[in-house]
Amino acid sequence: MLGGSLLLRRTIMHEIAIVFARHPLAWLLLVLAIYAAATSVLLPRLFNGRTGVYIPIEGIITLMQLAPTQGNLTQTAYFLLGIFVFFSFSILLLRPGKLEQMHLALFAFVFTNTILGWLDLGGKFAGIGDIYASIRTASYALLTDVEQSGFYRIVGAAPEASAYATMELTCLAFAYTYWRRTGSLLAQLFALQALLLLVLSTSSTAYGGLGVLLLTATLSLLLGAIRGQLRWQDWLLLAGAMAALAAVLATILYNDAILQPFIDLFRTMVLEKGTSSSGLERNEWNAQGIRGFLDTY
Repeated sequence: MLGGSLLLRRTIMHEIAIVFARHPLAWLLLVLAIYAAATSVLLPRLFNGRTGVYIPIEGIITLMQLAPTQGNLTQTAYFLLGIFVFFSFSILLLRPGKLEQMHLALFAFVFTNTILGWLDLGGKFAGIGDIYASIRTASYALLTDVEQSGFYRIVGAAPEASAYATMELTCLAFAYTYWRRTGSLLAQLFALQALLLLVLSTSSTAYGGLGVLLLTATLSLLLGAIRGQLRWQDWLLLAGAMAALAAVLATILYNDAILQPFIDLFRTMVLEKGTSSSGLERNEWNAQGIRGFLDTY
């Protein structure tokens, strides 16, 4: 509906030109869209039977010979839809006042994801289990009421912890960036709770994503320090990090056994992830992808 209304605008071509001029990323996405559309149609036919691929058949992952399937088109359509949404919102944000509306929409997204996560965790601590079970309509397997290393897995309204962690990482990135740019107390509170939910989510996706975000934030602070452009938010962040480090060191000195459950969780979900059932499955998918590349080049 959004895309259709934009395509009917008389100035659509001029607005698209502005998007390409302002956002170099738009060119990369355009190339990716063309590549995805072309290869999804051509490559399964060009290399028909030359290599193997994993395909879900009646809920069972089966190794089959490469051939054109419906999945080639549906998965490509999802990918192209994401790129189309990017261009639609880029055009929409050219209008005056739309950026403020986008900020409100993102805050609504962060608030909703936060409430879903805390209610899910609260229900499990109360012994209720998955409080959203009655409203889940997905037909695929759900991993919503499980534990990991003695911790409840936070899934919110998602089918499993890593899907929820992906959304919460988005919330953290937006809230943190908005707080650094504006000093908004609301954004700061949302960023803190998003960080806490990610730490408690017991998801390797969350911990890997946090590592990337932490590295990005650190580089940003270092660049600001070199340029002499550190803001009060940056100094507050550094003070908070030092306080957290001091608290951890004090806890270890007082009783290092207190942190043992968290150390076990980190070891299980990060260091030993490759030996878990899901890790072995993902490794096999990746290995088959490499074999497919070697078979077809």
